[in-house]
Amino acid sequence: MGTVAATDDTVAQMDRDQYATGQGPCLAAAGEGHWFHVESVDEEGRWPDFVPRARAGGIGSILSTPLMATGGRSVGALNIYSRTECQAHIRLRRQATEIMASTQRQVSLTGSEP
Repeated sequence: MGTVAATDDTVAQMDRDQYATGQGPCLAAAGEGHWFHVESVDEEGRWPDFVPRARAGGIGSILSTPLMATGGRSVGALNIYSRTECQAHIRLRRQATEIMASTQRQVSLTGSEP
């Protein structure tokens, strides 16, 4: 797995930190095929090697959703990082769902599956 695009250096580093530790919401979303929402990095306990790196990088909350290909197979994940603790991810989740539906249609149409 690798990062296709990142909006800035902090986001790219968060992805590198997940790959380096083998932990984090992106890897979990891609591997398990469902959403992961971290409302507060300070209160997160699921990824003990990744979370301190996220905190040190100034991340307060994370929303990760799988990218699903035709047939229900996960082919990656989309991540939204916030510098603040966030319970407002519900609104972002709705927006991400719309983006994901569009992306999934494009994956299906372009035959991006290996």
